[in-house]
Amino acid sequence: MKNLAALGVFPDLINTRSFIDRVVLSIDTDEQPVTEHFEDAVNSAGLSKNSFHSRYLSAVWEKNGNRFRLGYGKASKFSAVPDAILTMFSDEMPVTAAQVDLLLAELFRGQKRKRVALVEWANDLEGITVSQLMRQVLHKARATKFIEDSMGRKTFYAGRRTSNAQIKFYDKTPSVVRIEHTLRRGFLRRHGIRTPSEIFKLKLLDLDNFISLRTISEPRLKRAIKSWTPDAQALARDYLKFRHPLPQFVQFLRANGIRPEAVLVPSEIHDRVQEMIRRLYW
Repeated sequence: MKNLAALGVFPDLINTRSFIDRVVLSIDTDEQPVTEHFEDAVNSAGLSKNSFHSRYLSAVWEKNGNRFRLGYGKASKFSAVPDAILTMFSDEMPVTAAQVDLLLAELFRGQKRKRVALVEWANDLEGITVSQLMRQVLHKARATKFIEDSMGRKTFYAGRRTSNAQIKFYDKTPSVVRIEHTLRRGFLRRHGIRTPSEIFKLKLLDLDNFISLRTISEPRLKRAIKSWTPDAQALARDYLKFRHPLPQFVQFLRANGIRPEAVLVPSEIHDRVQEMIRRLYW
């Protein structure tokens, strides 16, 4: 368990609950933060020409053992740039709304306005593989990407890094696969998520809002193709035998006048992840 925790994996949440792995907040305030009393703190100047803030504090918060990063001292003339940006990570324990409020109270003692700018929402699963997820996934993303490193660790992306919602499947550990949703401001606002406490609304969403994980129902397929020629039926069954990517099968069904939903059913993984979403740890 200690090894998993060191990798940002929480054994009690595997296959049971989703959690927030990273949250980014925009903060509007007239005061400077209190930055002197944090563990392993590094306070450095924003030297890059692309830096929106003049100072960046990176530290570990002793109350949860997690890292955070604070950019403050607005260095941009753009009105859309907030006075400060706070990023909180789930290292030793999952970050929660209560932790957000407590840390902000330590950093800024006076009035402040906080808004959610980005959320990384994670589901950790055992007993599955990235390849298995890729065979089951249906999505509306225009861009996808697959990477396998020299150690055989696989990562699949649906959506671009700048998309309002990007989905990623990857090998978090040799035994744990993570399904991660990176949700940006456009998606969050569309679902009424502006403040940290409203992140809780994610538990009300259906997984189908992002992706569908489906399998082919053999009895349904048999009924759908019963009037086809034997050769055409054999071609349809090849999709089961050789496990082609599901989007190809969906195109095949539509080209032959069959609605995909008449043949495809939610997979066991889909139902498991949906239950994890309902039990979001926040």
